Amino acid sequence: MLEFVEYKDMPDDNEDMAKIDIVFPPLTEEQTKRYPSFVENLVDYINTEEENEECLCADDLKFIKAVQVKEKRYWIWEFFDTDNYHSFAVVSENLDSSLVFCYDTNRNNLSSDQFILGHYHKVF
Repeated sequence: MLEFVEYKDMPDDNEDMAKIDIVFPPLTEEQTKRYPSFVENLVDYINTEEENEECLCADDLKFIKAVQVKEKRYWIWEFFDTDNYHSFAVVSENLDSSLVFCYDTNRNNLSSDQFILGHYHKVF
């Protein structure tokens, strides 16, 4: 099982990411507990991107876990989008403490760690 894959070793096709056996190290319990403070902003971000007022609420998101990937921290949730597709939403924290919000449908049946790897390398 891998703990990281460099960009140069990433598959050319996102579908092949589902073959990568990867698990990132978890954040500490204290770091993980920060996730409730992100939820409302994450929901607002998703609703804005979906161009659908109030299509998603905080209760629709299911927290999965929080992990460390190199210099970044990630918190990841799963949910079903307005078309009922399984989706992931992530909040990543950079070294300068800035936050990045992202979500996408899980078209390739990725694990949460595979999705985070793709987000880290900006392949989505």
